[in-house]
Amino acid sequence: MKWLVLGNGVKDVDICCLSNNTNIIVFNEGFSELVGVCRIQNPKISGLSSSFNIEGLQPFDGFEALFNSLYSLLQTDLNNVPSSGTVLLATLAANNIQARVVGMNLLPSIARQTTLRTHIPNPCHFHNWLGERRYALIHKFGQQFDWKALRLNKPLLGTLNVPDPFSLLKALATTPNDIALAKLISNISADCWLNSSSIESLQQAEGYFYLRRDQQRTSNWWLYHNQASKYLADTHIKLAWCQQSLLLGT
Repeated sequence: MKWLVLGNGVKDVDICCLSNNTNIIVFNEGFSELVGVCRIQNPKISGLSSSFNIEGLQPFDGFEALFNSLYSLLQTDLNNVPSSGTVLLATLAANNIQARVVGMNLLPSIARQTTLRTHIPNPCHFHNWLGERRYALIHKFGQQFDWKALRLNKPLLGTLNVPDPFSLLKALATTPNDIALAKLISNISADCWLNSSSIESLQQAEGYFYLRRDQQRTSNWWLYHNQASKYLADTHIKLAWCQQSLLLGT
């Protein structure tokens, strides 16, 4: 049985051309024109207190129970709530279900939209995307699934070389509104980051790029600053590429 996972990043899929032999999985309110698909709704959308609501044809018996169980387990590994996409793929992988994944790379931009009010967070900031990609790469999801978008190209922006780029991230957290430092960090080259990276340093750096729903305060002030968030978005991509390079050797 073939499965197609349509992530929320899909913008140009011709629904009419989808194979009738393919079972489709969508998230929340995406692709509302698709009827009878497997639709996974997070607790906020579904109105449930803690578990996901899953409608339509499911890949195997016990799918919903395993999905919600892995959701809880992943929270510990990621130190944050996991995205529906990562939980889904972990659930499919656990039962050797093959799927094609489109419109999802587990790396949405953390740059703020100018329409957001100052104290309103970007919803994607509540997921640890570097952690989710770490999990996907370690568990070889790129081999289990037909998932071309998972693999990143080398980021070319930035030419600066510094002795210890990770120390600058740490310094940024103690200097609120230091836009000059945020800009400097964004100009560090991908090669410089890679030369300074280890699996451990990258995992420690994950915390600079997300917010926690159970915390009222954060030192990640750039996630509430339009310009600084754009600078750190460039860094976010570079670290994701470094992570890929170390875990996959490419």
